[in-house]
Amino acid sequence: MCSYPKTGCSQMIMLLHYLWKGEKITTAQHNQGARQNNMLARDSPSFNSTTVPRILIMRDPYKRTVSSYHDFKRRARGDAQAQSMSFEDFIGNIVANSSTTGFRQPRDHRRPISEGCSNPSWIHGGWDYVFQLELMPLWLPCFQEMLNLTHIISGGWRNSSLFKTVELSVQDKYRLFVHADGKSSSKAIVTGHENPEEDLHTPYTIEVVNRVFFNDFVLGGYKLRID
Repeated sequence: MCSYPKTGCSQMIMLLHYLWKGEKITTAQHNQGARQNNMLARDSPSFNSTTVPRILIMRDPYKRTVSSYHDFKRRARGDAQAQSMSFEDFIGNIVANSSTTGFRQPRDHRRPISEGCSNPSWIHGGWDYVFQLELMPLWLPCFQEMLNLTHIISGGWRNSSLFKTVELSVQDKYRLFVHADGKSSSKAIVTGHENPEEDLHTPYTIEVVNRVFFNDFVLGGYKLRID
């Protein structure tokens, strides 16, 4: 599975780590070994096996770039230049320029998913399943069942923000309830934490995103905006 940054990847990496190592580690630890532990070498038999399902998680490029912008500013706290940067400047100067360092933000947090999740030797991308993050309520139950994770997710992670208990009355933000007992709360997966519903796009940023993320639109089945 390729769960690229800004696609709810922290939660997915935790699940993969559990499958691979049998350990329930928290989101705070996912960059301290979990991501590396879940990566397979290109010459791995599992990586190249046609019997292993290949799963890709996509996200709407317009929402993902807004999320990337907030992540960029969060990482650059204390940097006056970054904090004052507008969304248009971020898209035009940082996202459109693949060589820029981006004020401590890793490149993969703002680069196309198709750029980091691809293999030229695979026909048509080689993905058996391409899931849109926005449609998680439709595909996650099947995903859980296929990987035998239903009981793991419904039980949650103790002392962790992963699969935390949330109130049902809170506005739904890519929130999928995976265990309901008729009470006022339920276990949930919460993704898109950098204000994903805020639309900062202008005609200029839409033109840049359409160009830079064109392959993401095609691979993920998203519609291009022209306004």
